[in-house]
Amino acid sequence: MGAELGGKVAIVTGAASGIGRATAQALVAAGAKVALFDRVDTAETAEGFESGNTAAFRVDVTDEASVIAGVAAVEERFGGIDILAHLAGIFEYAPLLETSLEDFNRILNINVSGTFLIVRETVRAMRRLGRGGRIITTSSELAQLGREGHAAYCASKSAAAAMARCWAREFGPDILVNAIAPGPVDTPLLGWKATPDDLKASELAGNPLGRIGQPQEIAAVIRFLVGPGGSYITGQTIGANGGAAM
Repeated sequence: MGAELGGKVAIVTGAASGIGRATAQALVAAGAKVALFDRVDTAETAEGFESGNTAAFRVDVTDEASVIAGVAAVEERFGGIDILAHLAGIFEYAPLLETSLEDFNRILNINVSGTFLIVRETVRAMRRLGRGGRIITTSSELAQLGREGHAAYCASKSAAAAMARCWAREFGPDILVNAIAPGPVDTPLLGWKATPDDLKASELAGNPLGRIGQPQEIAAVIRFLVGPGGSYITGQTIGANGGAAM
């Protein structure tokens, strides 16, 4: 087991599956204690980790009371918070002329308001602990590229990157804030398997690696950013997308 994050406490949102689960595994492997946040029950996820290294919390990042209670529970369980990897989000096809205001606001509520709430409460906890911290928000390659039928999603992921830049300035030098911008990754959120026969040609266009990513590849970047190697990186959006966006 690695030790570069020994003594650190992390929250990982969206931890029940996909990139969130892979990130929790990576941070535990690096020596961190990890709080698993998801709006579904993460108890089964926690069973896959060594006892004492994780705790599962049912938290809806769009619900202010839920977020406040979840962060407080982590502080009580582990004594503070050093790291936030905010990976909860929603990806939906929403053509403009077929999208209601309610649908548009729902996407922004999860991806933007949820980011605001979890980061605000985590920063408050980090300041109470008084030893700085690292925060990762989740953007997307599509925030840079755009895509037909995904205006709400692209807007929300552009916001995640912009907020990271603002918070990096607001809370530096003690708290470092960056965004990660994955390309298509083999997770339930994507909705298809990571084999060439299952991919739409448009998903491979412009990707020099000719494939989609694996959750562990994104988790490895997050582990680096929140570890010793990321000590001079803040306010950045790190593209882990196979070169689709450069």
